Amino acid sequence: MGLERLASVMQDVPSNFDIDAFEPIMRRISTISKRGVYKGRVGHEDVDGRDASYRILADHMRAAVVALCDGVEPSAVDAGFVVRKMLRRSFWHASAKLGVDRFACAELVPVVVETLKSAYPELSTATERIEKCIADEEHHYWSIVDRGTELFEQMRLNIPKGTKVFPGDDAFVLHDTHGIPIEITEDMSKEHGLTVDTKKFLELKEEAKALSRSKSGFKKAPSLDTGGLKSSEKAKYNYFLDEDGNYVFPPVATKVLALFHGSDRVDSLCSDGSLVLEDCQFYAEEGGQKCDKGFLEIEGKTVFEVSSVEKVDGVAVLHGKVMGNSKITGNSVLTQKIDVNRRMALMRAHTATHLLNWALRRVGAGRGQRGSSIEEDSLRFDYATDDCAGEDDVVENVEEFVQSVISQGKPVIVEEMPMDKASELSQLQSEFKEVIESSFLLFVTLCVLVFLEI
Repeated sequence: MGLERLASVMQDVPSNFDIDAFEPIMRRISTISKRGVYKGRVGHEDVDGRDASYRILADHMRAAVVALCDGVEPSAVDAGFVVRKMLRRSFWHASAKLGVDRFACAELVPVVVETLKSAYPELSTATERIEKCIADEEHHYWSIVDRGTELFEQMRLNIPKGTKVFPGDDAFVLHDTHGIPIEITEDMSKEHGLTVDTKKFLELKEEAKALSRSKSGFKKAPSLDTGGLKSSEKAKYNYFLDEDGNYVFPPVATKVLALFHGSDRVDSLCSDGSLVLEDCQFYAEEGGQKCDKGFLEIEGKTVFEVSSVEKVDGVAVLHGKVMGNSKITGNSVLTQKIDVNRRMALMRAHTATHLLNWALRRVGAGRGQRGSSIEEDSLRFDYATDDCAGEDDVVENVEEFVQSVISQGKPVIVEEMPMDKASELSQLQSEFKEVIESSFLLFVTLCVLVFLEI
């Protein structure tokens, strides 16, 4: 039973939306709505769907405010897409069903904050930022809708006389090319006595998804059962600096835990396949960073080329092919040899993302890292921005700071400590919550300890 459901029982009210946490939000919506107050109707009693729209608007705005406070920005991907979809659904219900004026939804932010600030005190300091974000998003939304209205009219005029169906092909073009939600198209069609061919629309939408997957070259990996495999990744941290200041990655010998051919677990491997090692030295692809590559040897002979590494249920799985006429069995002891040049390149790009993160914070640009893509010869750094994006002085200051640190050759410090102690570091930059062992190696990069003195 959820917290709101429990509250509705304790407060003896009909639904979650009648509890004291929602009542102020519902009351505020009624002041900006031109369709009357909330009456709690559901199903067939809610003939025009007005009360359902009240609930959708209150629920979505509440969720979006918390997400925005946590740093999730509206975008076209991942969590940002979910927030954008919630907000746009809110804007549509507010205007179409409740008669709320355009650009008024941001007015609900203060009352949402007021109902939640005792549990989330950080909302109080983020209220203005959240209001601005929602207002900007609504302006963007309505600019899309206005453009779509003109396009809809052009398409409608091309419909043969006597036809009462708006073509699904046109609805898809409005949606896919111009970003017009299908609900908007249905509303506009209804005003002209038309219904939308949603069957055709959905068919085209699925075809577009399939085409996108094929063009990206994405192939679904075989489903591997790694349950019960006790694999460690501590070996991937097995490196040091020699007397000349060069990184050394000693080969690590380990046992085979499991072999796979396709999705089938096998006793031996003589061709393409996958394997899990007891002590894995290879980094898997995750968190936007590309994986290690390399080779596996048996008694000095190369027997397996590692082409990619992925995590399957938390276990690193090495994909590749057996070399020549070699054979790997479940009893094999393999020596791992990572591609050192690739690892070094990925390490440089990884550290560069930390440098950019710290530099952007230092000059007051944006609100922190939101993602990254780390490859051998390039990196992409995503961060949430306010109005400062693109200002020449910000770019110059960031570049100057990063170049300065690089030229000084400042070291990356590695220290092992419990997670509870690490979380107390005042300058620790942690943008994403991850499951980490309670006591493990903490890689403290330039932007944490070294920068404390800058």
